[in-house]
Parts: sequence; C-alpha cells; structure tokens
Amino acid sequence: MRILFALCFAALVSTARADEHEAGITLNLPAALKWQDGPPSLPKGAKIAVLEGDPGKEGPFAFRA
Repeated sequence: MRILFALCFAALVSTARADEHEAGITLNLPAALKWQDGPPSLPKGAKIAVLEGDPGKEGPFAFRA
C-alpha cells in the first residue's frame, strides 16, 4: 500500500513540475551560448555560460563550465 502511494505521489509531483516549465526541454549547443570568464572559485582560464537564472542574485541558477 505504501509503495502504491509513493508511486502515485511521485507521478503527480513530476507532472506538476513538467507543467511549470513552459518551454519543455531545451538543447543548449556550446557554440550558441554566451561564454564569459568563470568565477575565481574555478581554475584560471575556465569559462562559463549561464543557462538559467542569475549567479549574481539570490536564487537558483544553472551554468555550463
């Protein structure tokens, strides 16, 4: 019974999260991204491309290094 409840709950949560992202899955090709110098916490010469959010502000963000 608990397993069935857990599976139903997981299905509901995953459906709700999918609905929140209007664009769906996006493909971010390296050549199409805006690359910039990485933060001091990365090795010298590292580059990053911000995919979502703003690393300079509070809140979630994602970047490719």
